[in-house]
Amino acid sequence: MHYQTAARFQSRQGLAAVALSTLCAAASICHGETIPYGDFAGDHVNFFGVTETHGQTGVAFFGVPSVAGDSLSTQNANFSLLGEDGDFLFLESRLTMEVRAHPGEMINSVTISESGSFAAIGADAVSSVVALAWVDAGGGLLSETFDRTHNGSGSGTWNGSMTFSFAPATSVLITLDNQLFVSSEIDGMASINKAPLSIDIGIVPAPGTLAILGLGTLGMRRRVR
Repeated sequence: MHYQTAARFQSRQGLAAVALSTLCAAASICHGETIPYGDFAGDHVNFFGVTETHGQTGVAFFGVPSVAGDSLSTQNANFSLLGEDGDFLFLESRLTMEVRAHPGEMINSVTISESGSFAAIGADAVSSVVALAWVDAGGGLLSETFDRTHNGSGSGTWNGSMTFSFAPATSVLITLDNQLFVSSEIDGMASINKAPLSIDIGIVPAPGTLAILGLGTLGMRRRVR
């Protein structure tokens, strides 16, 4: 159920919570629209086949990535929901990529950091973001999730992060799935949005590189003597 949908109906106690669990349970069944962003070079790694997948047509929610150092960021300019007067909205999009270390380097961690804001008017209003991530570094599939849900009237910011640590690998596969949900009352509103996110790659020297560096240092010491 990877698309944005809206249905107008009168809010009832407990309806939003039940609907959210139903939508999230069905969220990983299928995907529709595919947006290939391409490959991006970092200082010690390259990001290959960065792709967004969702059910809309002609819109990007994560947006074209940028890379600084060994971190990939997206701006998420369109990744938001605003529901008013009984709206019930759900939006999901998925980002996938392969990250490969440069020769002499290895990857030993992935950290995904996200943030955003919410606002709502109405005792039964709901504003929610759920993030699910999977990392495959060759030693088995790792998964993490966070859920930031606000119930009732109010406004503020949210943030969440997921860190994966594993034995050093030359490449990893990353999948990030973001789900937004809002439910508003009649004469009320609920909104949720995502600020830019970052995917930070941890790097260590490959074992052979350390050995070469050690031999080089030993040789220099001998020459000095």
